[in-house]
Amino acid sequence: MSHDETETSLEGAAIKIAIGADAIMIVLDLPQRVDVPKAGKAITLFKNEPKGRVGRPIQVKVNYFPLQSLPVVPIYSYSLIFKVPPEFQRRGLAAASLQQQSRAMINASEILGKFFVYDGVSEGWSTDALLPVGTARSAVIDMEGGTKIEIEMRCSGALKIQTLVDYLATGVSGTPTSNQDLELCFKWLNALWREDPASRLITRPKSNAFFIRSSNLCLPLASTGNVLEALRGIHQSVAVGFGSLALNVDTCCAAFYAPDLPLLQVASTFAGLRGPDDLKHPDGMRKLVEDGMPRLVGMLFSVRHLGEAKKTKKFRVQGLSTRDASETKFDLNDPSTGSIRTISVLDYFHIRYETRLRYPNIPLLKTRAGDFPCELAYSVHGERYGLPLQGRETADFIKFATSPAFVRAAAITDNAKRLHWHTLDKPSAHGLSVRPQMLELNARILPAPSLRYGSGTEKSTITGAWNLRSKTFLRPSSYTSYGLCYFPDHGRHVPDLELQDFCKQLVQSCAAYGLRSPTGPPAFITGNPNGDIEAVIGGLLQKSKSAFGVNKPHIFFFLLHDTASPQLYKAIKTVCDVQLGIVSQCMLVEKGVRGKGRPQYLANICAKVNVKLAGGDGGVNCIIQDSFLAKKRVMHVGADVSHPSPSELKRPTPSPSFAALTASYDNDCCRYTAVAHAQEATKEMISALRAMFKELVKRYRQQRGNYPEVVLLWRDGLSESQITAFVKNEVAVFKEVRAELSASFTITAIVGIKRHHVRFFPHPQSERGDKLGNVLPGTIVEASSKPDDCNIFVVSASALQGTIVPCRYWKVYDEYKFTVDEISKFVMNSSFTYARATRSVSQVSSIYYAHQVAERARLHLQRGPEGQVVLPNVHEDLKYTMYWQ
Repeated sequence: MSHDETETSLEGAAIKIAIGADAIMIVLDLPQRVDVPKAGKAITLFKNEPKGRVGRPIQVKVNYFPLQSLPVVPIYSYSLIFKVPPEFQRRGLAAASLQQQSRAMINASEILGKFFVYDGVSEGWSTDALLPVGTARSAVIDMEGGTKIEIEMRCSGALKIQTLVDYLATGVSGTPTSNQDLELCFKWLNALWREDPASRLITRPKSNAFFIRSSNLCLPLASTGNVLEALRGIHQSVAVGFGSLALNVDTCCAAFYAPDLPLLQVASTFAGLRGPDDLKHPDGMRKLVEDGMPRLVGMLFSVRHLGEAKKTKKFRVQGLSTRDASETKFDLNDPSTGSIRTISVLDYFHIRYETRLRYPNIPLLKTRAGDFPCELAYSVHGERYGLPLQGRETADFIKFATSPAFVRAAAITDNAKRLHWHTLDKPSAHGLSVRPQMLELNARILPAPSLRYGSGTEKSTITGAWNLRSKTFLRPSSYTSYGLCYFPDHGRHVPDLELQDFCKQLVQSCAAYGLRSPTGPPAFITGNPNGDIEAVIGGLLQKSKSAFGVNKPHIFFFLLHDTASPQLYKAIKTVCDVQLGIVSQCMLVEKGVRGKGRPQYLANICAKVNVKLAGGDGGVNCIIQDSFLAKKRVMHVGADVSHPSPSELKRPTPSPSFAALTASYDNDCCRYTAVAHAQEATKEMISALRAMFKELVKRYRQQRGNYPEVVLLWRDGLSESQITAFVKNEVAVFKEVRAELSASFTITAIVGIKRHHVRFFPHPQSERGDKLGNVLPGTIVEASSKPDDCNIFVVSASALQGTIVPCRYWKVYDEYKFTVDEISKFVMNSSFTYARATRSVSQVSSIYYAHQVAERARLHLQRGPEGQVVLPNVHEDLKYTMYWQ
């Protein structure tokens, strides 16, 4: 027990009181069993019998806590409309804020009854018939400060619980999105279970994440100067899967602004300034405005010059003004004289609040209530940081957020104790109860596939990792001309002798793995990382032509330091991929020239170079012999859309989203080609899918002489709610392209989902896990018991740290009628043949490649003379290479 905890007893129940810096939380021990309440009836669960037969049977635990019962009493549904009466409106706004709505519902508890559940927005449920079905009534609620809120409530009838029971009896997995009766049932369940934690923990409206700021769950991020802190919290959501209706409980982490800090201090720290004195210099002010203050946009803050009565009032930063406090002026009505005069913000605060601004030349914070000086604003408690962390900040956060599986399993149980469902009155009154133990499931472990190399066959180990010792690539590529450019950085310069030794080691490594390359030195230059990169690479091109007597060299190598800017990498890839059509490979000096693990690093480089060159029949590192691929012409297609970050979306001309398709075109489904497209920001469905897929099918035919017989589409980035639209739109486009080309291939579409909170843990009486407490690679758990459904969770890789996230594969369309075992085999084989790794990966290679192609397209993006987005095509010479590796 930590120093932040103590034990006591309460009415005979063992409890633990967690005492933190800012919070006290009572943690009740979970009972061994919970009785079904009088208002409920036990659920008969659909037995989760696996359909797959391949692999060794085992048992695992999953972080699902099953609901034991559903109500036998009617649950009435009510729609709610909140209004501000005209005499209490500000600036003519009749709509009540979410904060006003929540306070109004608390004040209306006597009218609504003890067991009324409110979803925080516009719907509520009760075991009481407060109104006749179809009727409405209004009530005016007294609020603090003398204001009032009008609540109009309409009864829409009782929930159709039997519809939910029938749905669960089918054994499906996932929450429905097309049945309104079922949607209402799940809205009620989610609202009911989130009401208690939302009332006492830090959260957002409709969020499933709950946090408490206590010392054992909070870490100030030193890399941010402690103006940000990481909080570890609770995830709780209602889920259907594995034959159960359950509460999915997990841990979660998020970054928050440290409370009660002046926002000027926060912005200055973000900008890397040492203190207020730096603001006296133009460079310090520029850094504050460009690097610091933009990271405040979107946050809530409070002010203290308005007095204690308004100290708790919060304002949201909507943007930054283009003028400072001395330049920003407004009309002020003088009540003593009745005259109107123009006054600056600087003078207003001096006259009205006797506050002389120390930094009047800083942009103001724009809010709905007006503009505020940054030096008068303070961070508030529980304010989430909404932008991406940067550099070292990300590493610090991940270190805090990551924990071994056995630690996470214990934390999940602690979270269930903090939620203490068995003590809550409302769920019991609504006929609900939860089993206080994790769900136990039948699972299987598939055997690791055998990898065929040129020399040496790797029987993959139980960890899913191997090495290239004594192996050569199965189909090595070759290059007869090459150039190398070294970019020194900030006074660090590698001597020529070291560079010559590195070139020898690189050539020797290539030869060791079967790559045919020149034995002599490359065409070599040193480039200025801050200069004209296009001109630098042009010089390397000319030197390579002269050295090897060729029109275009096969490959360029670039040596960069680990402090090289992203702009340098972007410039290299744009010039080589788009303008010249020359394969490029960037390497880090700290790993390739001077690193302790140089042999392994160079081995990985060789693996990437081999698939990038991919000339003739070369470009394949290894394969897994599959009898199905020997019988059918198969094309694996990976699809993904990469979206701009929240900070990019706030720019005047935000970056677009990038859609990418990758497709295999060889017998063993190891060589890939790709296309990318820029589309409307945040749009998930692929706009140019028809042209992109048609191009890939034509490339396949060009390489194989015929169209594929089987197309397996692996789609990434979708949520459950988007699957219906995916089948209706994107799968339909695949079928239309097939008809246009007069092809006859079958189409099978599988969605890969990793954004979920399902975690598996070894069962104590079954298979032991790895050293971190994770289940072993090859573990397959079927989420759906429905006979014709293939909905599986696959752990195809081991975790280097933390808890492994299984990938969920959901077969949503299938013309070939693949079995669960066949899909599982495809997943495992593809996860083990990811080109640039000597270990299995956590998703099928097609999806990984699609994500990488989308990110490479982001580097290729160019802006036209008027700011318009232009995404140039990758050079024709790289069409059949895996240039994105």
